[in-house]
Amino acid sequence: TTIGVSVKWLNGTDVSMINWGKVDNGMAWVMNPMNITNTKEVDAILELSTKDKSASITSLLLTWNYTMGTILKPNEWVIVELTQTVTGTGDFSYTTVITATQSS
Repeated sequence: TTIGVSVKWLNGTDVSMINWGKVDNGMAWVMNPMNITNTKEVDAILELSTKDKSASITSLLLTWNYTMGTILKPNEWVIVELTQTVTGTGDFSYTTVITATQSS
């Protein structure tokens, strides 16, 4: 079974990149809300992770207001806000990964 989600800003444009702008070391920053929609015909559970962290990051905490384990039914959507707290030694980058898995 194929699992899929659509991730869009509230204005309807696809989220392809998140630019947090200038952030201060160790400060929590909240990103603009995003709409995540289950685009397939099976119940899904969302997970948030990161990858490809630059070496300049000494600590990274990325959270969201989605309750882990909450089932997203077909065509249902949820509005989420990401919050990051980063400590680093210079410019940094990382990839945010939102994964949908079939609910059991």
